[in-house]
Amino acid sequence: MVIYIFNKDDSNVEIQAVKKAIRENKSLRMHKRYMVILHHLKGYLNCEIAEMELLCGNTVGTYVNNYKKYGLDGLVIDNARIHHAKLVQPFLEQNKSRLTLIFFHHIVQTLTW
Repeated sequence: MVIYIFNKDDSNVEIQAVKKAIRENKSLRMHKRYMVILHHLKGYLNCEIAEMELLCGNTVGTYVNNYKKYGLDGLVIDNARIHHAKLVQPFLEQNKSRLTLIFFHHIVQTLTW
């Protein structure tokens, strides 16, 4: 007889997405923000999260509200970039047949003496 024990997080897609972001993250600041959202999704109150993560309750509320409004992208340090990108998106969709994106890679040569 095989007994499977599932963590309640295993079935929650949002929690899994946050855990993946935590694993792939390299920034301590972003790690803290992801942890706030993880605790929020697990049902903790903002005041409890603030105490656990040593943050101000308003800061926790801001992170949670940004997450609710923009998803994980709302937690990035520069929210202005996301906001402007969303404003430009309709223009890009309308003109995609006329636009071409070209990447230029800079070639750096090492001089040996």
